[in-house]
Amino acid sequence: MIKPQIIRKRFPSGFQAQVIRRRGFNQRFLGIIVDFGSSDPQPLPGLAHFLEHKLFAAESGDLSLEFEKMGADVN
Repeated sequence: MIKPQIIRKRFPSGFQAQVIRRRGFNQRFLGIIVDFGSSDPQPLPGLAHFLEHKLFAAESGDLSLEFEKMGADVN
């Protein structure tokens, strides 16, 4: 098994990112993970789900439909 290369970076804002590179893989994947959601008690329930939808919102419509036309699964 080929071990992946993991590159981690923390930005001044506190945002953390990591890139996992696997030699020979051509597929791309993007994930956004936040430290709160339905499994964590929150003062405002449903906020993570709301932000998920706002991520794909656009003035001209729902951007997730454009991703789905390209074969992406945005759920």
